[in-house]
Amino acid sequence: MNQIEKALKFSANNYNCAQSVFAAYCDWFDVSENLAKQIAAGFGAGVGKSENICGAITGAVMLLGLKNYHEFGNLEEKEKIYAITQRFVRQFKEIHGSDNCQILLDLKEKNNFECSRYIQSACEILEKDFL
Repeated sequence: MNQIEKALKFSANNYNCAQSVFAAYCDWFDVSENLAKQIAAGFGAGVGKSENICGAITGAVMLLGLKNYHEFGNLEEKEKIYAITQRFVRQFKEIHGSDNCQILLDLKEKNNFECSRYIQSACEILEKDFL
């Protein structure tokens, strides 16, 4: 099973979007699956059900930090991870029109599909351009 399939399986088993994305790749970064699910637990439904930024994005951003941020406290490193994150979010928004959970949920309802579409998309963007 590849990482995208793992993420979709987590989602089908009632894990939130952030947990699904983050946990699907945790073994790439020597993070246990349970720890990944714990870390990402509060990021679902747009961060704590506040319907702000999409959980699939926040799950991906945590992975971007694991891959790209290693010199803690270094301002240059901080700017680098911000730029990488902005590029990821921009690509997601180009595909879906928004990064906002509420807007994405409205689109999901209007077009009759599941949030797994956003999870899959976040994973595809990660694999294509970031991981």
